[in-house]
Amino acid sequence: MERKIYIISLLYISFIVTNCESIIENSETITDIDGNTYQTIAIGNQVWMQENLKTTRYNDDTLIPNVTDDTEWRHYDSPAYSIYNNELDNKEKYGVLYNWQAVGDRSDLCPQGWKVPSDKDWKILEKLLGMSNDEIEDTGIRGINAGGKLKEIGTRKWNDSNISANNKTGFTALPSGRRDSRGNFIGLTASFTAWTSTETSKSSAIYRHLPAGNDGIGRNIEGDKKVGFAVRCIKKVSP
Repeated sequence: MERKIYIISLLYISFIVTNCESIIENSETITDIDGNTYQTIAIGNQVWMQENLKTTRYNDDTLIPNVTDDTEWRHYDSPAYSIYNNELDNKEKYGVLYNWQAVGDRSDLCPQGWKVPSDKDWKILEKLLGMSNDEIEDTGIRGINAGGKLKEIGTRKWNDSNISANNKTGFTALPSGRRDSRGNFIGLTASFTAWTSTETSKSSAIYRHLPAGNDGIGRNIEGDKKVGFAVRCIKKVSP
């Protein structure tokens, strides 16, 4: 039988997501003010970072405090970040964990031309992944295999229950865990949790959650702003 060799460009891979007519293709690379470079991916009309944000400064060079002490983190009400278990290797693998004040008090955390995604931005992505309108507006874990299409494949970073992960979108969600409001680090290798820019009260904001043990996408509208989550930036749309 004749063999056919398919040459695939590493710069312009494109394919169609299951249950979705949108074309997915590799996009540009971007660099933050600290010099960290990120791969990006175009999903429908959106362009997302393929990696969790690592910057320790805003775009005007203002430093974001690195709060390492548990008690200080617990009582901190200003912008702050931390690295999981305060270990630099985790920053390189999984990015930085930010409290919501770092995300929401200013608009220049992401590289220039990029922003922290809103709840609406995530809903647009979830629609492309096949969620119904009712599911999109719901809270908790929603969408059959919607999360699987976003999670990095395998157990190199995720734990061995990385259910239905196929990364068909190229989003490459990483299980960076979180730092809870008491300063405890939890969930590394077990969950991707990322802030949105959408707040719901003085003390809470919306976030998204991809657990290793489920193939859906979690939406929580009462995330404690003191908690440290990852950030995935999205490219701003020109008016």
